[in-house]
Amino acid sequence: MGPGIVMEYIDGCNLTEFLKQNPSRRLRQRVVEQLLDAVAYLHRKGIIHNDLKPENILISRVDNTLKIIDFGLSDNDAYFLYKGLGCTPKYASPELLAHQQPDCRSDIYSLGLIAREILGERHKRVWKKAAAELKEKRYANVEQMQKALKIGSS
Repeated sequence: MGPGIVMEYIDGCNLTEFLKQNPSRRLRQRVVEQLLDAVAYLHRKGIIHNDLKPENILISRVDNTLKIIDFGLSDNDAYFLYKGLGCTPKYASPELLAHQQPDCRSDIYSLGLIAREILGERHKRVWKKAAAELKEKRYANVEQMQKALKIGSS
């Protein structure tokens, strides 16, 4: 048959569908924590997703474990210049839309928008900073955003 890619089957739904089920505040917080952990891991490996959006975030039905999917637009610094824009504009950072080289703050922008959808008015200060128009005003890394959420929840 030839080469192929074997992927994990995830019995679950995307984040949009999950939120329609009106999960508890505690479960929403857990989803945000898992999302930030996953993106922080990617960034430590030098990967920028470039298309974080609710449709690319799956939540398993069994134990509500979060999975990020669709790495077709992900980059590292070496390959950005060879690719064109293909992200979802609603969740894309201003610099990505302007065809400027993204860095981890581009994903942080998307995380801010997604966190707003998950948390609503809770932790507004955190997700607003993450989704600042100017990347210099955003968190420098996901770990800073995680720390801000922990301080805000205590």
